Amino acid sequence: MTGQRYAKELNGAFKIRDKTAVLLPLGADNELPTIKCTYPGNIITWRLKPRDLRRAFTGSSVRYVDREKGKVVEIKRPYKEEEIEDPALKDSVLNAIRSTVKDEDQAKELLKARESQSKREKASGSITTNFEPEVQAEALCTVEGIKQGIDGKYRVESRTHKASRGGGATTTLSVKDPQDGAGKREGAKTTTPTKKPALTGDGLNRNGRTGTQQ
Repeated sequence: MTGQRYAKELNGAFKIRDKTAVLLPLGADNELPTIKCTYPGNIITWRLKPRDLRRAFTGSSVRYVDREKGKVVEIKRPYKEEEIEDPALKDSVLNAIRSTVKDEDQAKELLKARESQSKREKASGSITTNFEPEVQAEALCTVEGIKQGIDGKYRVESRTHKASRGGGATTTLSVKDPQDGAGKREGAKTTTPTKKPALTGDGLNRNGRTGTQQ
C-alpha cells in the first residue's frame, strides 16, 4: 500500500479515519493521556536498555535529481545525538537511502525522518504493569523508581492486555523513543588502581630484586 510506504519513509503512521487517509508523524504531540509506571508500584516486570552502538548509524545519505545541473547529487547529514560522540562508535556508518528522490526538498524531508527514526530507536524494551485499559499506542509512558538512565519518558509503540485465571489482568507495553533522561548509557566505570605491596627484608629474592625471599 502506498500510504504504508510513505509512512515508513517519513517515520509516520498511516491510518484511515472516517474514510479519510491520514499520515501522522510518529512522536508528535497527540494529546493522548500519559501512563505512569512506577517501581515499586504498578510495574510487575521490565526490560529496558539502550541500543547496541555497534549497530547504530551516525547519519544518513540520500541522492536526488538536480534538474538544473542535469545530474544526481548526494546529500550526507550526521545525526545530532549525544551518543554519536561515544567512543564505542569508532567508525561513521551512514544509513543510505537507496532510491533516488525527485528533488532537494524531498531529500531533506527524508533525512529529517531518518534522524527522527534513529532518535526513536535510542532505547527500547517492554514493561508489564497491572491492567491499564486507558493506554494507547503513541502515548507517553513515564517510568519512575528503577534507576538513573532508565527512568524518564518513553513512547508506547504497542500494548497488549492479558488476563489469566487467578492472576488478574496485566498490560505489556512495547516502548521506544526515550526522553527526559531515559535511555542514557552508563559512563565508563572508573577503577581505583591497586597499590602494590612494598617489598620488605634485606635479602635478594630469586628475581634478583631486593625484598623477601620467594
